[in-house]
Amino acid sequence: MNFPVEGHIFKRSKAQLRGFQDADSLTDAYVFLSNNLRLLTASNLSAAVYNQLTDVETETTGLMTYDRATIKPAEGRVAAAHQKLYAPPPHVVPLITIAKQAPIFWRFTTDQPAENWSALDFNDSWWNTEGAGFGNDETPGATVTTKWNTSDIWMRKVFELQVSTFIEPQLLIHHIGDVEIYINGQLVASAPVSASPSPTTQATIKSGLSKAAP
Repeated sequence: MNFPVEGHIFKRSKAQLRGFQDADSLTDAYVFLSNNLRLLTASNLSAAVYNQLTDVETETTGLMTYDRATIKPAEGRVAAAHQKLYAPPPHVVPLITIAKQAPIFWRFTTDQPAENWSALDFNDSWWNTEGAGFGNDETPGATVTTKWNTSDIWMRKVFELQVSTFIEPQLLIHHIGDVEIYINGQLVASAPVSASPSPTTQATIKSGLSKAAP
């Protein structure tokens, strides 16, 4: 996570221009990753390594500047995120079956759909229906059931929730490149991300009929 701090840079490089713009966004991204680690402990993750403690020469991806003068993310928030990693692994209850668990089908199209394609009442009856995951032989780590070789794909799925309250709702997405997730027409998450999931995630995941559209 690249974040150069003015006055504490060993040497300028072009890579530094692609970093975070402020400490708050850096902290948001770090806490987001740390929270994901806690979820992964439920899948038997035993260890994780952050890239580097301090900046090194032109690399500004450390938690501290190269001169050790500044801790870049908010210390209190990082400490609180780390403390959660020492708690017992969370109990994760899947709400929608994923391809690695069992065969699951999605409606999809590779042609640009209408603007309201993510709405709950959108008519997707003319879309194709195939099994997840979608990808090709070069898609790393994926369970590929349906070959997909175009630059873009739009996917929809109807699901019904039997619960109305959630402790910590999360999205598990295996993807390459940009992705946007809509639930009942509302954008609830996007990736690559540099911040925590949108608060609308909890507001839009409700009991009853819903449609997910990545």
